[in-house]
Amino acid sequence: MLSVTGLGLKKSQRVLLDGLDWQLSSGQILAVVGPNGAGKSSLLKCLAGLWPSTSGTVSLADMEITSLSLTERAGQLAWLPQQSQVAFDFTVAQVVALGPQQAHIEVMQAAMRAFGVLEYADRSIAELSGGQQQRVHLARVFSQLNSSLAAVQCLLLDEPLNGLDIRWQQRCLAEAREWLAERPQRYVVMALHDLGLAASRCDQVLVLNEGMIEFMGAPEALSEELLEKVWQYPLTIQRGNADNNYRTLVYPK
Repeated sequence: MLSVTGLGLKKSQRVLLDGLDWQLSSGQILAVVGPNGAGKSSLLKCLAGLWPSTSGTVSLADMEITSLSLTERAGQLAWLPQQSQVAFDFTVAQVVALGPQQAHIEVMQAAMRAFGVLEYADRSIAELSGGQQQRVHLARVFSQLNSSLAAVQCLLLDEPLNGLDIRWQQRCLAEAREWLAERPQRYVVMALHDLGLAASRCDQVLVLNEGMIEFMGAPEALSEELLEKVWQYPLTIQRGNADNNYRTLVYPK
């Protein structure tokens, strides 16, 4: 289990997270959704151990994240922030190599191939479009964990679909699903703005609002009343056909 117990976070006297309790089973994708400022990025930073919580704990397979050394954490957790910036004129291959703790050429090439950036390996990342750069950083975090032999691993992706066209959005979600299936004791937590993708492609949905949990459970249990309350806007849910793999759509009334 990935477990969050009584998690609270306060910054500059402002409460960002307030008493969060939830669990995620291995092999599942959790979508974290909510309006701007709901606490999605704050939660992912706490899960990654980047921001120490004010209260409560985060445990990965019964080990508290804060008890792990930096080396252990790098082998078990990979975090993709909302915006990834490279300060130097690195090539694509050099950026992907920032993920693994040691050079794993085959692992890095496989990740670059999966995200369609292997052909850009020798190009400066600054020459690529925003969406292409995002795919480079996705290849980096997947390489980080795929090069590790840690038994328990968690991908933490903060709006990983930013800048991606529909093909690569779907490919990113498929890669996450395939990554989960390759080994037991793997978890994926991703913050998303697309409620339709969260409901269609993820196993669990966590709805945050003002740092608190409004809903945690299966996507099928989401209601229009809940979404309208949280986003303060009239919304309609059109359920997809699971047999034909249609998307669930969430759109304004």
